[in-house]
Amino acid sequence: MRIDLEEGKYSVVNELSNGGGLRALRYGEEWRNLSGDGLILAMYHEIERLQEKVEEYENLAEEFDYYAIIAMKNNEEDSE
Repeated sequence: MRIDLEEGKYSVVNELSNGGGLRALRYGEEWRNLSGDGLILAMYHEIERLQEKVEEYENLAEEFDYYAIIAMKNNEEDSE
C-alpha cells in the first residue's frame, strides 16, 4: 500500500504485510527507510483509517443527493 502526500511530493510505502518494509519516497525516488519507526507506522494507519472514513462520507453524500433530487422531483409533481 502507498499513501501519497503533498500532491505526490512524498509517499509512504507500506510493504510490511508482504514481508517488506516501510519506506518513504520523495518525488518518487527512495528517500528514507522507515522500518522500525512506530510513530510513522501509527500515523500511516491513522491516515488509512481517515481515508476510509472520507470515502464512506462521500458515498453517503452522493446517496443523500440522489434521494434529495428524487424528493424534489416528487414535490414538483405533487404541485402540478
